[in-house]
Amino acid sequence: MRRIFRNTCLVFFNVAFASWCIADTYTVDDDGKADFNNIQDAIDVAENGDEILVMPGDYFGSGQNGSGDSVVRMNGKSVWLHSSNGPEQTVINGLGKMRGIMCVDGETSGTHIQGFRIENCYAMPYDWDGNGNQSYAASGGGMANVGSSPRVSDCAFVNNVGEAGGGGMFNYNGSSPIINNCSFVANGASSNGFGGGMSNRNSSSPQLSDCAFSNNNAGVGGGMYNYNESSPSLDECTFEHNSAELFGGGMYCRYLSSPTLTGCDFIANDAVE
Repeated sequence: MRRIFRNTCLVFFNVAFASWCIADTYTVDDDGKADFNNIQDAIDVAENGDEILVMPGDYFGSGQNGSGDSVVRMNGKSVWLHSSNGPEQTVINGLGKMRGIMCVDGETSGTHIQGFRIENCYAMPYDWDGNGNQSYAASGGGMANVGSSPRVSDCAFVNNVGEAGGGGMFNYNGSSPIINNCSFVANGASSNGFGGGMSNRNSSSPQLSDCAFSNNNAGVGGGMYNYNESSPSLDECTFEHNSAELFGGGMYCRYLSSPTLTGCDFIANDAVE
């Protein structure tokens, strides 16, 4: 790890003065040749402004680790969590029993997640606030954002399941993440679930650009489901070969949800109605 004097400012006086505070960089490698061998331990140590660099490998988490049975919980920290070699070589894997990433602690765009493949993740019931509140607990297999709006870029959400919805990603209670150059492939919800690729609920309006939704499925809204004043903006996004058992193969919107689409393509999506 590049050790730098945390919270120490170099101050030079002349007529005026300037100061610089330099953050830490932590490295993660599942082979053990770094500061940490799992992502969560690095997040737990990091402070706002730090960088976490993850080497190629498969990352499965380390038990509950205070993260509600997810591989990664961001803990509200404004850090840059990114891979060194992109989603082809760096995988967050839920092994079919854990969520991939959780942002439930008020994360903002200062939390930047970049360059991972999030796959084989499953939304288990989780007490969001410690008070027995498990509303929509079975949503968001790949990633769950609750009252949080992180930045996500260059990621692939593949083969994740949220039984109630949001197999790839679930945004709830004013969560409006910024999502760029991400793909949502073969994610799913149950036949009674909403939003195979992504589910946006309760005033959650993410901003998506250059994203692709393909081969996702759900009961309603195979590619995306927008509900209760959730109006995402989508720029240059594609929806192809998504399916719904009832309504909205590509996208379905309800209750004052009005997405803005610019340069988007919907190709060969399928639904009963």
